[in-house]
Amino acid sequence: MAIYATLPDLYDRFGEDEVNQITDTDETGTPDPDLIKKASTDAASEIDAALIARYKVPLAPVPPLVRRIACELVWELIHLQQGNCPKAVHELAENARRLLRDLATGILRLDVEAAEAGPVTSDARIITTKTRMEW
Repeated sequence: MAIYATLPDLYDRFGEDEVNQITDTDETGTPDPDLIKKASTDAASEIDAALIARYKVPLAPVPPLVRRIACELVWELIHLQQGNCPKAVHELAENARRLLRDLATGILRLDVEAAEAGPVTSDARIITTKTRMEW
């Protein structure tokens, strides 16, 4: 599984001081790598699950929009794991999920390799214009 948001990505998006403050669980002045890894892995799983029907996952290289979505999901997950998720952080993540849905449904598209088309199956009945008496 790919990780779409790294610690440097979080620094770029939210600022080093803010990230360090939220992720320093043992008060050493440095981010907790396990906290970041868990949140990054969970976000990547959510992204891959949403995009697997349309794109070949994991995505490589990571498109900027996916990196942004991943950062916003990771940020919310970190806050949730810390037991305090401000409304603004939650709204940011919900917007990221809307973008993810738009990518999954094809409203928005990424310039990456598409998923391979699988066999088409259906349990639907075939209806013709012939009546039973014509059969």
